[in-house]
Amino acid sequence: RTKRSASVNKKNASATWLAGTALCAAITAPVAHAHEDDLDEVIVQAGRWQNPTGVLPSASEGIVGQEEIAARPRLRTGDLLEVVLGLVVTQHSGTGKSKQMFLRGFNLDHGTDFATWIDGMPVNNPTHGHGQGYTDINFIIPELVSTVEFRKGPYYAEVSDFSSAGAAYMSTVSSLDEGMLKIGVGENGFGRIHAANSFEVGGGELLIVYDGAWVGVSEALKRYSGLARYSQSTEDSEWNITFMGYDASWDAADQVPQRGVDSGFVDILGTIDDTVGGESSRYSLSVSYHKDMAKGALDVRGYWISYDMDLYSNFTYFLEDPVNGDQFRQVDDRNIFGGDVTWTFEPVGRHRQTVGAAVRLDDIGD
Repeated sequence: RTKRSASVNKKNASATWLAGTALCAAITAPVAHAHEDDLDEVIVQAGRWQNPTGVLPSASEGIVGQEEIAARPRLRTGDLLEVVLGLVVTQHSGTGKSKQMFLRGFNLDHGTDFATWIDGMPVNNPTHGHGQGYTDINFIIPELVSTVEFRKGPYYAEVSDFSSAGAAYMSTVSSLDEGMLKIGVGENGFGRIHAANSFEVGGGELLIVYDGAWVGVSEALKRYSGLARYSQSTEDSEWNITFMGYDASWDAADQVPQRGVDSGFVDILGTIDDTVGGESSRYSLSVSYHKDMAKGALDVRGYWISYDMDLYSNFTYFLEDPVNGDQFRQVDDRNIFGGDVTWTFEPVGRHRQTVGAAVRLDDIGD
């Protein structure tokens, strides 16, 4: 077992490098039984720590911390968002594709009505090649997520676009109290290695491989992710610069017709078209600065994201074109530039006010 613990912001001058590495496999190490005389470890969390099992102010908003995230079972990266109460995340057309989401009676497709952010960078993509608001969080390393702050409903002005059903703000850790290493293997060619640590200079990557349980086609998922961060903090300020990288390729079994399964033409885990699948990548560089000033605080963020996707799908097989088939290709290739600045202050009593501005430019090449 590797101990995982939420990072603590020590208000003294410091500089930290954070890097994560991982290769993924579907197995959880057994937990050794403690001796009867051993004492349970008690961890006291300071600050805005909220437990989603009963201490949240309501089901409409809250903050989930690293310990709760680590305690939940997780089969895929998309499950990370299921810490949002009532949010259901599932998959179709392969592990590398953005997940399907459902919340409060909304079929969110791939995130059309649920705004998602990571370290101040938007994840939803407008006018996307596959679907409006496409939200692919496969690039995130779950072990390095410190908090998920969620809100439901279209009531928050600062969220804006894609927030009809709600929003989630994910933050990654600035440092680790100790390093972590995980190695595992599982069924259907599923394997994982994950390593992360805080040190003066370094980098990291995540590799996931998975063949899937499909008959007649291997998912052949290969996914690489990495995160490297340099941060500094003083008594009243902190800043960081973060690089994230992600690259994936996969094949997809896709859906099969019920009548084909009933007749024995195709296995329930089989496929009609064994050439669907895709490739996707995301690379980003972001900077963040926070300064406590008088009765307020200044926050400034900026980011650059390079994203692309090449997706092959086949929903109807031979309905439109009985000769050549109905497979189609969707692509997306863009550079995203943006940032925001906010000033938060308490002018009267306990009322907190925030003013600010945000800008985003999507330079879509294809």
